[in-house]
Amino acid sequence: MARFRLYRIMRKLVDNGFEVYYCDTDSIITNASEAQMKMLGVPIDEMNLGALKLENVIQRGYFL
Repeated sequence: MARFRLYRIMRKLVDNGFEVYYCDTDSIITNASEAQMKMLGVPIDEMNLGALKLENVIQRGYFL
């Protein structure tokens, strides 16, 4: 179920013009800001179990 949830979030991001650079079992790296993700209805809440949380803002990254 968790993978499907991440897939739906990634699909929502891509469908709205954002890029998904990386995904793991518990993380997504994207060019969408926290505010943009919240506007899309993506649950971001550090205290709520099962919601995403913003861990870092990356300025530059290399993905192979």
